[in-house]
Amino acid sequence: MDSAHQLVFGSFRLDPHAQQLWRGEEALGLQARPLAVLQYLVARPGQVVTKEELLSAIWGATSVSKAVLKVAIRAIREALGEQANAPQYIETVGRTGYRYIGGGAAHPTAPSAPEVETAKGACLVGREPELAQLQDALAHALQGERQLVFVTGEPGIGKSTLVDLFQRHLQSLQQTAVGYGQCVEQYGEGEPYLPILEALSRLCRQADGKHLGSLLRQYAPTWAVSMPGVLDETEQEMLFTQAQGATRERRLRELVDAIEISCTQRPLVLVFEDLHWSDYSTLELLSYLAQRRERARLMLIGTYRPEEVLLREHPLQGMRQELQARQCCREVAVELFTRPQVEAYLSERFANSPFVGELAAAVHARTSGHALFMVNLVDALVAQEVIRREGDQWQLTSNVEQVGIPENVQQLIHRQVERLPEEEQRLLEGASVAGTEFEVATVAAALQRELDSVEDACEQLAWQGLFLEESGVAEWADGTVSGQYRFRHILYQQVIYGRISAARQVRLHRLIQ
Repeated sequence: MDSAHQLVFGSFRLDPHAQQLWRGEEALGLQARPLAVLQYLVARPGQVVTKEELLSAIWGATSVSKAVLKVAIRAIREALGEQANAPQYIETVGRTGYRYIGGGAAHPTAPSAPEVETAKGACLVGREPELAQLQDALAHALQGERQLVFVTGEPGIGKSTLVDLFQRHLQSLQQTAVGYGQCVEQYGEGEPYLPILEALSRLCRQADGKHLGSLLRQYAPTWAVSMPGVLDETEQEMLFTQAQGATRERRLRELVDAIEISCTQRPLVLVFEDLHWSDYSTLELLSYLAQRRERARLMLIGTYRPEEVLLREHPLQGMRQELQARQCCREVAVELFTRPQVEAYLSERFANSPFVGELAAAVHARTSGHALFMVNLVDALVAQEVIRREGDQWQLTSNVEQVGIPENVQQLIHRQVERLPEEEQRLLEGASVAGTEFEVATVAAALQRELDSVEDACEQLAWQGLFLEESGVAEWADGTVSGQYRFRHILYQQVIYGRISAARQVRLHRLIQ
């Protein structure tokens, strides 16, 4: 399908080039992979597309399991506002795959205006230092020095994009096996080792995965019985009996042996996304592998959100600290873009445009250099023709400030706020009325709460990296000493302020003044 055309189906419009799904004039928040799955299905109306075909087309050589496809389909259905048992657009076809049933072929519109790379390219600008750190860790792993690398950063900062870029580099190293496992937010205890099982199952199903399958049969039978396709029926029955009653310690020991023996034949890289949702057993295995003294051509990569780990009191925090103390892991922290990096992205996107410097200042001021916020704001500027192409030149036609906060950015921030206790949500709302920077005493007075309790709550949020950061100390005329804080991003303040009813805004403004 020509990526220069948009697909229209029902009330939706899919722009593959800008990587954006629209419902009327509303931009819907759908990440790149679910968007690509939707595009693939919509382009084949009425055709049953198998899960294997989708995995091959969207994830390519990256080792993932069918679970990531379920996550993508769930995200698509949420965006389209439909249920699996009453589909209007995407139908599940047994265990085979999925089919677009939107009532005829989706038709292309005129070519999309932006002729540039969007979110995908944005997060690569300025990421050379982080990529170099991953490549350095890989070089050590290839020499037999096992590596555990944590890629950290807040939601939307570009962790997954960085890891995807690194995986594309790995694909050029044909001798390196790459496995991918996705941690999924679970309610309740969840399945032990879920992302490990996903990564290994996918590796075993690859064309060159027979060797790993035979190693699992020989050295890790308690794992082989858990992976469809690794064993034939006779082996399954025989090993199932052996595996019954196996202790956690035995399973751990078996898999570590199989992985390390595999690494003698071929270097292995295992990538695990969103470890802040990981089960304890997966963390235990990663810690054990990282601390082993035997040489192994093994590299483990795990992405996670530090603030989520702290908020949930997840055991990953303690594990990482212990491994760091033992020098058994390294961290690659993905940071906000600087203003020059924002300008570099805009220069690439709007080549030879005289307004890039002015636009970079405005975009950086509004987004603080947050990758997802930045890209979605620029996409909105193009969609609303604040920036538009005239002939072969891009033009900035009006003030950037007239464009509101993109809907998917608002949704992301709302989800983050709603994870907090009710009391902390009310605190942030009061702080948003005080402005992007505020004194704790002012907010405490407005909310009629004890100064110490508000001070403690702000300090905790800042320590967790959630919404606030410390900016100083203020002393009032009556001798009251109050901490000063500011919102980490101006968009946090604006979106949280928008959550407050008009009447409550007026009351809080009167109290704060």
